[in-house]
Amino acid sequence: MTIKPSQTSWRERQRLELRSHIYETALGLFRSRGFTETTVQQITSVAGIGKGTFFNHFPSKDHVLQAWYRRITRTALKEVSEQDFATGCEAVLALTTSLVSGVSADPYLWDAKASATSSALLRQEEDDLDKELVAFCRAAIEKDIVENRLVPGTSAEFLTDMVLTILTGTAHSWTVSGHRLDLAEAIRQRISFVLDAASIDKGSM
Repeated sequence: MTIKPSQTSWRERQRLELRSHIYETALGLFRSRGFTETTVQQITSVAGIGKGTFFNHFPSKDHVLQAWYRRITRTALKEVSEQDFATGCEAVLALTTSLVSGVSADPYLWDAKASATSSALLRQEEDDLDKELVAFCRAAIEKDIVENRLVPGTSAEFLTDMVLTILTGTAHSWTVSGHRLDLAEAIRQRISFVLDAASIDKGSM
């Protein structure tokens, strides 16, 4: 039997709605009961589904956390890519600020993701997301180099590595401090300092 396009679209919407339901149910339980304490059985019971349905959408509960981080990363990349910035460095600052805003809004989930035992597949996916961040930042910085906005001899690769090192290092400090550090402000100040140091127009960040 030939499936009409409208039927396929309806089935796809149903699939996405079910996945979203499982995702939100799992995150809610992670927040209220703790990630380690929450079992797949508890998720499926609260969601009103069978274990098979859960595993059709998420190979493990770790993958739910990974989906949370992927959504934050892709949302930040999409939002910044759709905006016009005067300089590439401004775009880099906007991206990192948007990313940490998503993370700091849900600190428990960040801590759970950071401490969860990840499979090789999960580590690879996280590496792929980091590569997307690196690619965006490097392209933005290279744009400023071409337009002579950065001091001569500036390396796009080196400056990108500095930005990502600040991003990951500050996030780690935020976790270790029990979230007492203002993550968004710390990221903004530190990355602004590094980008401004490389800019010909000092104080532009």
